[in-house]
Amino acid sequence: MPYFNHPYETADLKFATACLNVDWLGWDNYGIELNGQRLREERLGGDGDHGANLRLVIGKDVYETRYTNIDGQNNYELLKNGQAIAKATACPFCINTGDPNLKLWNIGEKSVWEVFSEPPAIFVEGINLNEKNNLEGSYFPYDIKHKLIYIAKMNGKYYVIYDQKVIGHEFDRIFMMYCCASTSVRYGHEQYWFWGIREGTYYVVAIH
Repeated sequence: MPYFNHPYETADLKFATACLNVDWLGWDNYGIELNGQRLREERLGGDGDHGANLRLVIGKDVYETRYTNIDGQNNYELLKNGQAIAKATACPFCINTGDPNLKLWNIGEKSVWEVFSEPPAIFVEGINLNEKNNLEGSYFPYDIKHKLIYIAKMNGKYYVIYDQKVIGHEFDRIFMMYCCASTSVRYGHEQYWFWGIREGTYYVVAIH
């Protein structure tokens, strides 16, 4: 069984691949293109370590994020063709662990923006999935067959959502680390791997 007692331990991929009889294919190449357009953001310059702005073009629409820091509060906006369609404020502690402005991807011809806010949130075309689906958090979006997959927290439990539907079992915990740890969600080449706990039993799950 993989060792999980310390958050900085390495997930045992050798154990996981043998258990599942599935090979981990590795991370995708950054900035994958389809029909000549990027599917993932360009990371632009910004104001300070946590102010890097993101840019993505989908068809004729240009999506960009805008960062401001007012009285020590890290604020982000998502713009579509220059008009703000979503806003988020980074959680106070995450500015010490990395840029909370995480992703701006094209998934199924829709913009998908991930921000490490409090709680963490995913926005699809500017719509906050936490608010839309009454979630306590939404995490780690990815693209499988041009459809969105992500982890959602509802009523204290964790679920995987694919194409707007819950798939598989609920978990008491899914290991999700944004910085300085490797026991976390892994995705690439249309694989989505995670480690979780349900009723005291540890699981590793590969969706592909």
